[in-house]
Amino acid sequence: MASSLDVLTALYPGTAVLDVEQVAAALGKNGKAGAQSVRNQLARGTFPIPGRKVGSSWVWSIAKVADWLDDVEPDEPATVAASEPSPSASRAKTATPPPVKRRGRPTNAERLRRQQGLAFGAMVADALDRWLVTEQQREAAELRALFDEVAPDLPTRKQGPRGP
Repeated sequence: MASSLDVLTALYPGTAVLDVEQVAAALGKNGKAGAQSVRNQLARGTFPIPGRKVGSSWVWSIAKVADWLDDVEPDEPATVAASEPSPSASRAKTATPPPVKRRGRPTNAERLRRQQGLAFGAMVADALDRWLVTEQQREAAELRALFDEVAPDLPTRKQGPRGP
């Protein structure tokens, strides 16, 4: 019986990596629905075969896909990636993407977490405002005392209900 690597290299000659559609076909998920199923699993972070994201496209090594299909763990890391970094290595991500924010109405738990966060933010803003007012009052009292020491003989301003 031929190994999965032999079958994949026969299906895709001269190709070192597979894209989403090719991986979906290798897994037996044909058509647009199969490729979309793989994309959905990638978005949720549940796709079982480790791949790389280069730019906006996901790619997989033929050897890793074949090893996963044969249920054999690779013995050593890929020598090409270890010996020479590719020019697009700075753009490549090796981990699965973070989970995408769920669409639709928020759940009650999400609403509660948001409200608690907003309440905490409001509480901090209120505490900072109170601190700022007391700090300004303290500085004004210090300036008043300093001014009284420097110029004690100036006439004081008469204060009335609507002015002097």
